[in-house]
Amino acid sequence: MHEHEADFPDAATDAAEHDRRLRDVCERLALFRLCRRMRCRRAGACRGFPRECVPRFLPLVPENARALPVAFALAREAGLPFEQALARCEPELAAFAQWHAAIRGRGKVYLESSAAYPAGSSGRARPQ
Repeated sequence: MHEHEADFPDAATDAAEHDRRLRDVCERLALFRLCRRMRCRRAGACRGFPRECVPRFLPLVPENARALPVAFALAREAGLPFEQALARCEPELAAFAQWHAAIRGRGKVYLESSAAYPAGSSGRARPQ
C-alpha cells in the first residue's frame, strides 16, 4: 500500500454516497412525482437512477424551494436556535411548501416528453 492510498476513499463508496445524496434530494423535493417510472411513484421515493432524474427535474423546482436546505444549514451554522433559523428561512420555506402543495395536487404529473427521456434511456416506461 502506498503512503497516501488511505487518503483516497474507494470510488465505489463515493459513487454510492453520491447516489444516496441525490436520492435524498429527489425525495425531499418530491421529484419522484415527475418520474415516468411507476416504481418510483408507487414507492413515493426514488427507486430508479437519481443521476438521471436530478439534472432532469431539479430545474423545474423554484429556486427559493431549492435554496431551503442551504439557507437553513447556514442559519444553524451561525448558531441560531431552530425557531430563529426557521424564521430566517421564511421565504424559502414558503416556496418549499408551495412546491410541495403544487406537486402533490397534480395527480399524474410525470413528463410525457421524449426530450425528458432520451432514446435508450431506462426512463422509457410502458404507457400508463
